[in-house]
Amino acid sequence: MFRHMISINIRQKLLIAFLLLAFLIGGGFGLLYRQYVRNTTQLNNLSQNVKVLQILTLESEVTEQDWISEESINPEFFKTGQSRYIRQHKTITDSVQHLLQDMITENKQDAEADEQFRSMLVRLKHLSDSRHHNFLWLVNKIKERGFKDFGLEGRMRASVHALENSQFHINQVRLLMMRRHEKDYLLRRDKKYIDKLNEEYQELIIENRQNKTILALLEYYHDSFMTLVNTDEVIGVHNKAGLRGQANNNARQIQAELTKIRQYADKRTAILQEQFQASFWVLLSVLLVCTVVGSFYTAYLFTRPILTLSQRMRQAIETSFSEDIRAVRNTSNDEIGQLTRNFNEMVGNIRHYMNQAETQAAEIAVARQEETIRHQHLQGLEQVSRAMLHQDKNPIDQVITVLCKQTEAHLAAIYVIEKKPEPMLTVQGTYAIEPKQTTMPLDGMYGQVLQDREPIILTNLPKGFYSISSGLGETAPAAVLIVPIQNEYKSIGVLEIAYMKMPEQTTIDFLREACARITFSFQDKNKKNKGGKSPEFA
Repeated sequence: MFRHMISINIRQKLLIAFLLLAFLIGGGFGLLYRQYVRNTTQLNNLSQNVKVLQILTLESEVTEQDWISEESINPEFFKTGQSRYIRQHKTITDSVQHLLQDMITENKQDAEADEQFRSMLVRLKHLSDSRHHNFLWLVNKIKERGFKDFGLEGRMRASVHALENSQFHINQVRLLMMRRHEKDYLLRRDKKYIDKLNEEYQELIIENRQNKTILALLEYYHDSFMTLVNTDEVIGVHNKAGLRGQANNNARQIQAELTKIRQYADKRTAILQEQFQASFWVLLSVLLVCTVVGSFYTAYLFTRPILTLSQRMRQAIETSFSEDIRAVRNTSNDEIGQLTRNFNEMVGNIRHYMNQAETQAAEIAVARQEETIRHQHLQGLEQVSRAMLHQDKNPIDQVITVLCKQTEAHLAAIYVIEKKPEPMLTVQGTYAIEPKQTTMPLDGMYGQVLQDREPIILTNLPKGFYSISSGLGETAPAAVLIVPIQNEYKSIGVLEIAYMKMPEQTTIDFLREACARITFSFQDKNKKNKGGKSPEFA
């Protein structure tokens, strides 16, 4: 039987293994059912604890509101500092802390405990403790602020009464206005009354700057008032700021955490109830089906590399290795893995050699193209030389036509230097344009080109500089190239030629060589025509 097991293929072995695993899962169903009952009990306890936490949280909020509405205006509290609401709030907080600690301890002891649920309990415990400390801080700040004859309000009242009853003369109207702004601030909590009070205070300081007693009482009153304002900022002018805002925000966070815990408990309970509704044999059948499906899926995982490898081979054959074949990834050490690595290496080598061949072919094509361009330029230079040897009076138009056709230009003009009586540039030939000026001084960019002995390219041309007509209308050229017609001995003029696209460097080199040939031909003709009044062609 062992030899028979060795002789069967991998897929059959995996199928037998998964069938055995399915039977083992069915045998462990009883243990799973027992675990379900235990989890259900824990979740029921959790739901009950959540309800208790919600009740305690609500009682804590009510206690805080009762303290603010009753004790914050109770003179007896400011005398003794004792309040039953504070003790009640401490008792509620202790109850919440103990309950949460018990739940955390129970969760730690549970082998199937959810770390996310444990973090929610810890966060809720921290929020509850923070809420109590925030409440105590709020109580201390309100006690520090005072009420009537206590705290900062009491200090302010005492200092004002001392000013009103003092034997020194003080502006009672300003004093009353300062007190009015104080009352307005206490009633409305509007900061504009702080500025108004400060104005009255400064006026009283100026009026009584010689009286140290009044100044001391005013400063004491003002310091107490500003400390009260700062204390109000800490307490919170409204429910969204300061300690009151923190208390409300803390309450919302506690409610949010309780909601999450309740949702967690409800979700777990619903899952367990759904599982409980299925009978033993139905669940066992599902497990068997899942096991069989899992077995076939696992077998598919083992055969998928072979299918992928076959697909890559077919793709490589169909495309004759002309496209990049994505490598098959397989890190196993079995026969399939070795075959995959050999295939990847083979495809990589073939593609490498094909890339080398394509690169060499591209280099040859570029070289051929460059040779073609050089040949065309040589033909163009030969045509320029023949045109310059023409016996007509002015062969420049023919030269310009050759240059435009060779370089696919759209507009062109040749300007020649003449002395009449000062050196000027005169139009000697054009292509597809009518020049706006037939003569122009030998300065500006044309003179600069002749002086620098280097061509320049003009882009971003102004409107109306040149326009090229076509069936779609008139279009401005993309670039205008100005080339000096000169050699190392003589400067004859300039060539101005326009293109619909930026000229390449080979075009510029061709035009420079053509202009040099024009210069030599120009000099030869002028030597034969020494009696001429200008360097025109005879």
